[in-house]
Amino acid sequence: MGTKIAPHSRKRATPTTWDDIVWLRLRKALAAMLGLWIAYFLVVHMFIGTLNRIIVPILGVPLGVLLVAHGSLVMFLILLLMFIKRPVGAHIRSGAEQFVSK
Repeated sequence: MGTKIAPHSRKRATPTTWDDIVWLRLRKALAAMLGLWIAYFLVVHMFIGTLNRIIVPILGVPLGVLLVAHGSLVMFLILLLMFIKRPVGAHIRSGAEQFVSK
């Protein structure tokens, strides 16, 4: 009468191309960098009252205000530079062949 269709395989999705593997690594690295930046932002804001009691002598500005205004930007730029300098594809290229379907 009819032909039987094999049930759909419930295999876990694996990256199939080199681009998929690199994109996964980039997303993980970006999520980690964003998490660090948010953690810095939250820690500074939790202690803003205590930090504002300390005055930076050269600028005459409370430390909490300085860290919120300029520290978040500096921290973001440092994390961005770390993200840029990080070799994403070079060090995993040797092990990628096992994941790429031929």
